[in-house]
Amino acid sequence: MDRPVTLTLAIGALSPIGFLMLKDAINILLLANDSDFGLSFADEEVANGQRFSVVTTIPAMIKAHSKLGYPAVYPCGAFVYRKKLGSVFGSLFGAEFSARKGDQTDRISVGMDSPNSAFGGTNSIFVTGYDAKKAADGAHDGNAEDDTAQTSHGRITGRRANKWGAVNYGFAFYEA
Repeated sequence: MDRPVTLTLAIGALSPIGFLMLKDAINILLLANDSDFGLSFADEEVANGQRFSVVTTIPAMIKAHSKLGYPAVYPCGAFVYRKKLGSVFGSLFGAEFSARKGDQTDRISVGMDSPNSAFGGTNSIFVTGYDAKKAADGAHDGNAEDDTAQTSHGRITGRRANKWGAVNYGFAFYEA
């Protein structure tokens, strides 16, 4: 076989892998705190990809005040996890948060998966009152789309904005 034919065959065989290596996969989570508890980032499980942005604390909700005329304020934190450059795998993570109000404590975790496959894969979000690993495992392979979990002092609700695509937008709300 001459070189041009061999080179063409090699490029043709590697192009699906090259496509996956160049294709992006991002998880973007917006976590809103609708509680009297302050949230602190406690732990993470990054199964695939890498962390780009994490907020370490989200203060408690500020309740509406009718005499002063201001509405309720729901503090939020944005979290971004992205696949590693040149990797064929997407982005899969679980993040755990500690909630504290006086001597009361609670735990919440959110997991998100933005797979990186030739067919796009199914984005997912999974919430739980347990650890970061359980959240990542629950989100793996598109097993969860919209989810609610009870915790010891409240509940966490997660919503996935889009089923397919390279960017998985998720919204989570903690209520206590």
